[in-house]
Amino acid sequence: MVTHREALEALRDRLTAELEAAEGSGLASVSRELRATWSELESLPVPESKAPADEIARRRQARRQKAAGQ
Repeated sequence: MVTHREALEALRDRLTAELEAAEGSGLASVSRELRATWSELESLPVPESKAPADEIARRRQARRQKAAGQ
């Protein structure tokens, strides 16, 4: 199943490609949609990375905070 973020990212990519070929009033319409899509994407929370290096960094940071009494 496609997440809302993934759908918006795909739309953003398609609009970006269409923007390069757009002319006249089509350019304005595509630009407006692209701005709205970017705005909605920026309002979504940033997903946590599931990369092993990021997980190790999160664990290390948690250990340091615990050791510092935070």
